[in-house]
Amino acid sequence: MFFIAPLVCPAGFLFFQSGVWLPVVLLLEVAFRERFFDTAFDVITIRRVSRRKLRQHTYIVTHPFEKEQRLTMRITRLIPATVFTVLLASLLTPAKATEPIAAFTPNARILFQGDSITDGNRGRNVDPNHILGHGYVFIIAARHGAAFPERRLDFVNRGISGNTVLDLQRRWQADTLDLKPDVLSILIGVNDNGQGVPFDQYEETYDKLITAAKTANPKIKLVLCEPFVRPTGKVNEGIRKRQETVARLAQKHGAALVCFQRVFDEAAKHAPADYWIWDGVHPTYRGHQLMADEWERTVRAFWPAK
Repeated sequence: MFFIAPLVCPAGFLFFQSGVWLPVVLLLEVAFRERFFDTAFDVITIRRVSRRKLRQHTYIVTHPFEKEQRLTMRITRLIPATVFTVLLASLLTPAKATEPIAAFTPNARILFQGDSITDGNRGRNVDPNHILGHGYVFIIAARHGAAFPERRLDFVNRGISGNTVLDLQRRWQADTLDLKPDVLSILIGVNDNGQGVPFDQYEETYDKLITAAKTANPKIKLVLCEPFVRPTGKVNEGIRKRQETVARLAQKHGAALVCFQRVFDEAAKHAPADYWIWDGVHPTYRGHQLMADEWERTVRAFWPAK
């Protein structure tokens, strides 16, 4: 009965929502049972035998239960109320829907680098409504920024539409090293394939960029994302080779590897490919949600909570 009390006034409701009310309720419940249990039970018993002989009535009143019997009955009566109270707590006590990512330490700067998929048509000014674009970067930042405001996470997007790894190299100092990221995520390669950047140059340049980032910050956490295309049954040979390159670099540099292609391949079993990637390269908002989920899953698994 005590679990109803916190619901009858605003202050009580806040106390109830805080989740700290449960032990208080249980203590009150125990105290209530301890004070009133014997009397209540005796009254019930008397009513049950009130139609019987008077000597039976007198026997019950003058011969209370032994201490052990009373304790057993108290526990038996307490269990249903306790179970109900715990179940009610699990339903009404708020819980975070987002699990924290260990790599997102307090005050960490998380930088996303890449091409148009990362760019997401982001703004180029200080307007906080548009600086992260409207893609997987925005989804990740919004989710964790809202769920863990006490961590003061700083999400930065420096993806630029049309970029290849050679373009990244030209702006690496200003758009990466000078920003001093704690977590660096890179997704690059689809434009390299379209513009014919040689495979060896792609790998060599990519490797130099990663090395420079590690030299600037030996503790940096690296997340390498494989380039991908719309599922059509067979991945383009050039994209497949660049995916292999990214996997090698991740292994070499101790980076988390996000395998987007298999995510879209699996998604295409449940809906048409253009439901996820509309033009062969760029994901729809649904596809970006898949990317955000896979990115988080990979990073959370690579740096598990201690």
